[in-house]
Amino acid sequence: MTTQPTPRWRPLALAAVLWAGCASGGGKSIEDGGGSKGNGGTASTGASTSQTGGQTGAGGSKASTNASTGTGGTTTPGGSGGSVASTGGQLGTAGATTTTSNSTGGAPGSGGTSASGGTTARSSGGAGGGNRTASGGTTSSGGVMGRGGTTASGGATGSGGSGSGGAAGGTDGSLPWLKVVGNQIQVETTSQQVILRGISIEGLGQQSKDTKYNINGVIDLITSKNDTGGSSPGWYPVLLRLPVDSANASSEINSLLKPAVDYATKKGLYVIIDLHYVDNPYNNVQTVNSFWTTVAPMFKDYANVFYEPFNESSVQDSWATYKPTMQAWVNLIRGFAPKNLIFAGSPSWDQAMGDAASNPLTGGNIVYVVHMYYHHWITSWNKAQVEACAKVNPVVMTEWGYNNSASETETDPDISATYGKPMLQWLEALGGSWTAWCASNSWLPRMFGDNWTLLVGPREEGGFVKDWLYTNRNVKSPIVF
Repeated sequence: MTTQPTPRWRPLALAAVLWAGCASGGGKSIEDGGGSKGNGGTASTGASTSQTGGQTGAGGSKASTNASTGTGGTTTPGGSGGSVASTGGQLGTAGATTTTSNSTGGAPGSGGTSASGGTTARSSGGAGGGNRTASGGTTSSGGVMGRGGTTASGGATGSGGSGSGGAAGGTDGSLPWLKVVGNQIQVETTSQQVILRGISIEGLGQQSKDTKYNINGVIDLITSKNDTGGSSPGWYPVLLRLPVDSANASSEINSLLKPAVDYATKKGLYVIIDLHYVDNPYNNVQTVNSFWTTVAPMFKDYANVFYEPFNESSVQDSWATYKPTMQAWVNLIRGFAPKNLIFAGSPSWDQAMGDAASNPLTGGNIVYVVHMYYHHWITSWNKAQVEACAKVNPVVMTEWGYNNSASETETDPDISATYGKPMLQWLEALGGSWTAWCASNSWLPRMFGDNWTLLVGPREEGGFVKDWLYTNRNVKSPIVF
């Protein structure tokens, strides 16, 4: 087992707003603008008590069920944006846009009837500006999902991407099922390797109360193809992370989570259901079990839905110690949902995944989660953990980001050049997928200003993320725009 270095901690300066990242396998918490972030489960031993020499962070309070926080942790840097950072040259050159046009009658494009998991096919071109390929009739089973052009009123899926109309989908008959083979995420029917790129929104409970954008509103915002903020003409995420962070997470399943997943599905997005606890996992086993016992069967036929059982363990122990707890949650989910991808975290705020290379979870279709803020990126130990795991298993970075807030202590004038761009190039070269944190105007690091205007500039991630998604929209994507 790799020896983990002693983490360094730094308090944040902004009162009532706290988010921190430990440089070397240590922790981080992200608070909303009101100084609290829902953290379900019981009292957080990894939040209210600093780990391994951590000192209490200044400003804000961590809203676990019973414990105040202020986990120490170093600050994560400010942002980027503005200019396009891509691995494929100038903006818009990383893959030509497929402008598929759907037929209005006839049989599906080559592939015939839907493959396993495909049920009813339905058009979803209405929401999202009519840019999605509709799938009237049965779902085609070849290639990646074609996306673009006008919406069909019935008939066959249009020919798009490398296949003819797309691989077979799940409940909504659109997005293809994905699978894990070796260290790759692949389209189930074609074995095409994919990289999923997207965004996390803030906790569903808080977003549902926003006075300008409720949950559906913010999903519309970050999927709009008519947004010229930054250097790109619109938003092109494939993956959306939905954090459920209430202390009573089960209470939000029917009222918030199910409608949000269904809306995102209609918008043509893959969805991560993130049980967003930042806590001691060993104190929350029954709460987590209860949540997934309800949620896992609810979405088992959704090809586009993935499960993230526990956001971040705040305990700095070994993978060997944490694995049995995560394995039990995988087993529970697999008992209800045999096919959906599971995004499994690791100890120390999802930064100690290296030993999973030689001691992996069982259950199939498992992707390993890393969270990598600036201080993790500049620390060789953290990168080595990801690289070791990625040699054997697929990885997904469900949190990374930066923002030029008053709480930042990093002075790098262009973090997109020193963190955003090189980090994503490194991750995608490993085959890693990602969701940027956070499409919010309050939870840090944030992509939007107080009035929900996209933040752009050399220390803002908002414009940077938007431009990267556009530039790479058709690079190893399971759907083609």
